[in-house]
Amino acid sequence: MGIAPGIWLKVLRNNRGPLLVITNGTRIAIGRGQASRIMITRVGDEKGGTRQ
Repeated sequence: MGIAPGIWLKVLRNNRGPLLVITNGTRIAIGRGQASRIMITRVGDEKGGTRQ
């Protein structure tokens, strides 16, 4: 449980306040300062993107 290198996550909310993501069925709120230190690679989206 949690965020670690190599996991898949989905952003649920990215507006005011903390960033809300979900990974492995767990919702996680991340403060903006901490979220700015996380490096990600976008692999697709809900409109037909693919996971690799």
